[in-house]
Amino acid sequence: MNRIFSYLILFSYLTANNNDTFGLSILFILFLLLILAGYKLIRLRTGNYDVDYFTKLLGWGMTAIGIIGVYQCFQYVK
Repeated sequence: MNRIFSYLILFSYLTANNNDTFGLSILFILFLLLILAGYKLIRLRTGNYDVDYFTKLLGWGMTAIGIIGVYQCFQYVK
């Protein structure tokens, strides 16, 4: 219940602004989630070298896309 309440506070904070920052904030959060998921795939060890290689490639790709997206969000704020 506490987690839902904190998400509700975050959502109300993001929607309180009447300008264009709501969409940018959602994109920023999605890019951060993409970075975290990519990092999780990079750190994942299964023991099978072929699967590990594929998950590392996928993780690095997701992390790179997330970093570029976060950079673009910061560039838009300036």
